Amino acid sequence: MTALSLRGFDIHSQRETSIVLSTYYKQLTGISDYFISGSTVFELPNIISEDAKEIWNKLIRFKKLQNNWDSYGALAPSIVAIEAAVDFIKEADSMNLPIYFTAPGRNGDVMVEFKGRGTKAAEIYFNPDGSNELLLFENDECKLESTLEKDKKALISIFK
Repeated sequence: MTALSLRGFDIHSQRETSIVLSTYYKQLTGISDYFISGSTVFELPNIISEDAKEIWNKLIRFKKLQNNWDSYGALAPSIVAIEAAVDFIKEADSMNLPIYFTAPGRNGDVMVEFKGRGTKAAEIYFNPDGSNELLLFENDECKLESTLEKDKKALISIFK
């Protein structure tokens, strides 16, 4: 028995729903650089770099993680943390910051790492309560502990 029919497509599963919606969205809009998460369509800006797209897609996949995703009791990444990280990735990429890595934390947070030439690096932790933590490193030593709101200029200058 068909669960749903959309524009001539018979849909039997969530995976089929996603494929059909993706095809339908592309036909309607002509936009091919996007992804669908649940019922939300996210457009990837055409100007975003491949590194940023990779990190962006990883962040969105974090939404599928559930509590105990690491088998040690970690909380699922918070939607608030994921969305804050996604928003900042767009901004960071537009400033040519060297986006390097992302990972979920065990307390519902999300970490995004930047690595520059030599020994300069930065980590930003996006927390479930909407706050963030900025750590700047040089020669494996933490030079600054702050927030993006207070020290975004320091983040930018460490990589320029």
